[in-house]
Amino acid sequence: VSERKTPCVVGFTDKNRLIGEAAMTSIKSNYKNTCRNPKQLLGRSSPDDEELKKEKFFQICDNAIADDGTAGYRVSYLGEERVLSATVVTSMLLSKLKDTADAFTSSNSKDVVIAVPSYFQDTHRHAVLDAARIAGLNCLRVMNDSTATALAYGIYRSNEFSDDATKPTVVAFTSVGASHFGCSVVKFTKSHLTVLGEAIDTTVGGRYVDQLLMEHYSQEFTKKTGLDPLKNAKARFKLEEAVNKVKKILSANNEAILGIECLMEDEDLNAVVTRDKLEELCTPMIGKMQSVMGRALKEANVTTDDLHSVEIIGGVSRVPFIQRTIVDTLHKDLSRTLNADECVARGCALQAAMLSPLFKVRDFAVTDFTQQGVEVAWKAAAAAAATSTGDDGEQQHERADDDAAADGSASIKRTEVFQPRSTLNMVKMLTFYRKDAFDLWAQYRNSKDASLGRFTVQVNPHHSGHGGPKKIKVRAKLSLHGTFSIENATMIEEEEYQVVEKERRPKEKQQQQQQQQQPATTTTTTTTTTTTTTGADDDDVNMPDASPSATTTTNADHDVNMQPAETAAAPSDKEEYEEVEVTKTKTRTKKTEIPIIRCGVPGMTEEQLIAAEDDESKMRGVDREVAETDEKRNELESYVFESRDKISSPSSKWYEFLSAAQRDELSNILMQTEDWIYDHYDATKAEYMDKLIAIRPLGDGAEYRASEASLRPEAEAKTQDAIQKYRSLAQSPDVAYSHIAIERKQHIIDECQKLESWLSQQKALQARQPLYDTPVSAVADLNAKTDALIKLADGIFSEKPPKKEEKQQSTTTNDASESPADDTPAAGGDNGESSEEGGAGGRPTVEEVDSSSPDASTKYEASPKDMDVD
Repeated sequence: VSERKTPCVVGFTDKNRLIGEAAMTSIKSNYKNTCRNPKQLLGRSSPDDEELKKEKFFQICDNAIADDGTAGYRVSYLGEERVLSATVVTSMLLSKLKDTADAFTSSNSKDVVIAVPSYFQDTHRHAVLDAARIAGLNCLRVMNDSTATALAYGIYRSNEFSDDATKPTVVAFTSVGASHFGCSVVKFTKSHLTVLGEAIDTTVGGRYVDQLLMEHYSQEFTKKTGLDPLKNAKARFKLEEAVNKVKKILSANNEAILGIECLMEDEDLNAVVTRDKLEELCTPMIGKMQSVMGRALKEANVTTDDLHSVEIIGGVSRVPFIQRTIVDTLHKDLSRTLNADECVARGCALQAAMLSPLFKVRDFAVTDFTQQGVEVAWKAAAAAAATSTGDDGEQQHERADDDAAADGSASIKRTEVFQPRSTLNMVKMLTFYRKDAFDLWAQYRNSKDASLGRFTVQVNPHHSGHGGPKKIKVRAKLSLHGTFSIENATMIEEEEYQVVEKERRPKEKQQQQQQQQQPATTTTTTTTTTTTTTGADDDDVNMPDASPSATTTTNADHDVNMQPAETAAAPSDKEEYEEVEVTKTKTRTKKTEIPIIRCGVPGMTEEQLIAAEDDESKMRGVDREVAETDEKRNELESYVFESRDKISSPSSKWYEFLSAAQRDELSNILMQTEDWIYDHYDATKAEYMDKLIAIRPLGDGAEYRASEASLRPEAEAKTQDAIQKYRSLAQSPDVAYSHIAIERKQHIIDECQKLESWLSQQKALQARQPLYDTPVSAVADLNAKTDALIKLADGIFSEKPPKKEEKQQSTTTNDASESPADDTPAAGGDNGESSEEGGAGGRPTVEEVDSSSPDASTKYEASPKDMDVD
């Protein structure tokens, strides 16, 4: 972390991988197996790609097409030649960054936001997402680096911006990196930033300045020696490294010395480079930079007068002619309030915190857009090539009964689903009318070889039935990562179904009259059940229990509940209602998910991703094993060197604690071990561990004896102090300890005497013992005996004196004289028996409870004659 920047370099050896600084250290000796700048190869697939041709100048190992069809590197790893895609190499770098972050924060973080150049298309962004997954990361967002810079700038200055959306603060950000120059115009309000416009040129950057210097001085070297260093990868890298240093020196000085010893075939390169010469070589870049800034202002629809300030960032932002060009074009002094190297990373960290539920961040919205528009094409009937817009605002396409014209020909229809500068994280619905499967082709508009895949919507007769074309809704999404996808397709159908409902209708008059004229039989009809009361010949009748208030009359026909004629209800003119069951036909919308087959979409397939994850896991295991082996080798080697120093002279630590024979033996063992290390440099971790265990006994014994000798005086002094302290306390007449029994004090004195005698004996024996022999007694034993004495004595002396017992005075009271002369009975005792005191005249009262009535009780006063009196 102290280095702050990790080189984008990955090297491969016969033993393991080297990533970052480790790969950069060995790049000259391992240049054929060193991959660098994988970002420039991400998503490239065609060998004729201009970017790939341009990268050949900067790559030092061979490029090739990997198994997944994308550009990669041909390297030798573990003795085997392999072609690794740029996606896989990028995942290795991300894995290294994750390890560095985890070590620094002592945590295991997986959520990440990754910044990419805004010109990255769908294929590049999918490659970044795949690399993050292979590295075991959860990519919350693939973010444009210009947007990340604006976020890092704006969120801390939100209080300086206006709340009024009509009065935003407009800032231009110029980024001069290694491989591109970009200018973005962003407007800020108190709680929102919006990217207004952006332009980028991928032929302007720090490495192209290096390229111009390399080409110029390689020509001079060729004229002098007839050798071309650009045709040799190792010589080209040495020249690139030298001119890079010159470029940095010229940022603050007018001239610098370019010197390379043995550039090729023992020929040296020496030259003096001036700042004027550098600017002369870079003159074509000035016009390109001016064009980029002009396009950015035009796209944002602002002028230089509308700009509040101009921020400059990037690793090449310190070159004088670049700064001067920006100032002359935008007519603003440069502001350097952002960290030129880390502002993008800080913006990503802020965005990750905003997307994570674990952090609470100030509300600050970020609005970004896509650089290019996306269009969708499909085959349509020749007679139905028009596109209409439905009432719901959705785009409806080719409403025709057939998918092909009468002559069998079909036309290609296109529609722009997302226009340029469309806001990210947007969804649109496309509506088609089809009865068979159909294909959709997605691609960037006005872009060469920018296919985004083919999507086959699997409509079949099972889905559409026999009623002709059905309405198909296709969901297209422009994700937060800036990627396009056809997410799903749904068939919308209107189907009829029947439902039985209850309706309340008036009864017909004729039916009412019939019911009134025939009251003998009562029939009740409902929408769910029909209940009929009949005679005993048909069913048993549950008769009610006999009671004075209930009477039932039955005629000869076994009709029940008959009423006398005179009590029959009279016809009523009031209209009666009934509930009837009615079957109704209704329509409902039926949605059916239609499967989609994706072909040629950017990114790796699921099988390829799983295989890459397994391969990465194996490589990490190999790296871990090699790192642990190196650690054990270093531990063994360090022990050999340290042990040799400890016996080298009489003043050394172990010298007196080893006999002459032991020192000679140990010296021979150390020499043999050192020779073994150099002869077995490829030994395994277990072999190094076994070797270390085998040579430690002599050294560990000497270390133990030396440690005992250094700790013994302090331990003896501690013991003597404890003996003196507790003996004095036990013999002291201090009243504070007068409560302690004499026998217990004498016990402490006896224990002090025993420990003192034992210590004197051990000291005498140890004085006669050679230092290289095992000590008579261990310091740990002495400390244990001392602690036992201290525990015993402290336990006795910490006892507190007993408390004096307070005399309890008992008072006798006369119950008769102290009890009040009233009729209030005294309460019963705690045990439920009657109290001996209370009652009028001092006579006891007795409570008698009737057991037959738990709530009733009777009280009476007992006379003296009812009681036995002594």
